[in-house]
Amino acid sequence: MAWLDDSAAAAMEALQEAGVSGRIDGTLLGTYRYTKHDLTPPRPLAVSVFLLWVESQGRSWPERRARRRRWFGIAEAARRVAEPDLAALIASLEERDPARPKSTRPRRKVARVRDPAMPF
Repeated sequence: MAWLDDSAAAAMEALQEAGVSGRIDGTLLGTYRYTKHDLTPPRPLAVSVFLLWVESQGRSWPERRARRRRWFGIAEAARRVAEPDLAALIASLEERDPARPKSTRPRRKVARVRDPAMPF
């Protein structure tokens, strides 16, 4: 997705991987690194993390057969991810009170999409 800026690419990933769309906060929450094992050869990747205020959830999305959408509270989501740096970013949301776009309902939830290639 080289033609998109990082926050727009994150919004597109959320739609493809979890079927959710909404308003993306263009402020970088943070970054983390992990090794993508389903590449040949496996290689380390850097991931930029942004907040997405979910406004709609689709019943169908491109990766629905490979991924299952589940909703968790912030603390539970932080406990469930395998990458420690991502867990810390998620946990940091407990201390934040980001300005919510006016068009969204108040939700302090984090989506986790199960990727069969990643251990959770």
